[in-house]
Amino acid sequence: AREREYPALHGIEVRLRFIDKSEGPIYHHEFHTLMGNTRVGFHAICAVARADYCDSWMEAMLESVKTRNFGT
Repeated sequence: AREREYPALHGIEVRLRFIDKSEGPIYHHEFHTLMGNTRVGFHAICAVARADYCDSWMEAMLESVKTRNFGT
């Protein structure tokens, strides 16, 4: 886990690999942030063999996030 900044987001990024009994090697890329008082998590999950693609997609998606100001 490490702190990470994207244009509209600041949070904790986690990358995990583990063996699922039925699915085999699984890769998770997670990003957790606060929006006001609400914790929001973004999760991308794939086979370990596709981890590079998963990371590229997740980073592109998080780079493109735009937040709204709801006045709260």
